[in-house]
Amino acid sequence: MSKDSVHLAVIVLLFLCIGLVILYSARGVAAAQNPRFQDAAHFVKKQATWILFGVALLIACARIPFEFWAKTRTILYGATILLLVLVLIPGIGS
Repeated sequence: MSKDSVHLAVIVLLFLCIGLVILYSARGVAAAQNPRFQDAAHFVKKQATWILFGVALLIACARIPFEFWAKTRTILYGATILLLVLVLIPGIGS
């Protein structure tokens, strides 16, 4: 990995950690007082789970050769636009 890639990875990880701290400070008391959650770190745990899932998916996608992304870019772009349009349809994107 290049030096710039390492710097970018460190910055992204710092932002993720700062986001978790902000989430805890904003929702920790409310989660602790709510009988449904009874855990001050409920939302932080949930967010951390999705962060780990996203980082794992990022690493998996980064290992796919660039040629694959170059060949399938039109199909992926079309699928993305289709999914964005589906969100606008009542009942599907509610």
